[in-house]
Amino acid sequence: MAVITISHQIGSCGREIGQRVAQLLGYPYVDREIVQGVAARLGVTEDEASDHDEKAESLISQIIGSLGYTSLGGPTILSEEMAAQVTQNNFVDNNRYQAATQQVIEAVSAKGNMVIAGHGANFLLEGRPGVLGVFVYAEPEKRIKTIMDRDHINHARAAKVVHDNDHARSHYIKTYYHAEWGDRRHYLLLINTSQALPELAASLIVKAAQSF
Repeated sequence: MAVITISHQIGSCGREIGQRVAQLLGYPYVDREIVQGVAARLGVTEDEASDHDEKAESLISQIIGSLGYTSLGGPTILSEEMAAQVTQNNFVDNNRYQAATQQVIEAVSAKGNMVIAGHGANFLLEGRPGVLGVFVYAEPEKRIKTIMDRDHINHARAAKVVHDNDHARSHYIKTYYHAEWGDRRHYLLLINTSQALPELAASLIVKAAQSF
């Protein structure tokens, strides 16, 4: 009974590979379902939950940091728009979201025979018996080209997407798991899709899971 966690850089075909692995093994592929599960636990919509997905800084922290105090230390008054945003979000900050995310991952992984993509699952489940941690990555230019083709944007915008996504995921893992997202010591299998096509990458993961 194996649980495969796939962490991946944007533009490295990680989701495509994870879905292929799940298909080959006959396992459920879990990604968006985590957001759905968290939304159900917190009593918010899926769109509201998505706003907090894999983010480390809470809405309340953002408000306090950017609007709560002036440079002289005096309090400022929240605008009507910001106050409405706080009410709309019902104070579901990212710490509450993260706690719910971990609960959902724990519940899903307990079933075994599962492919879980992202959401810090590798770090939450790291070192447990039957958990195969995989990191899928690629060279920056290949990732940028993938984003350009996928989103129909120019090189500069695609490069920014790659940079911002890497920064956000790295910050998320460092904040909640006190680890470096790309540190190879946290994974049992690393695959560079600049060298390995998705089909080969998926077959390598399947073979590793079957002999795990």
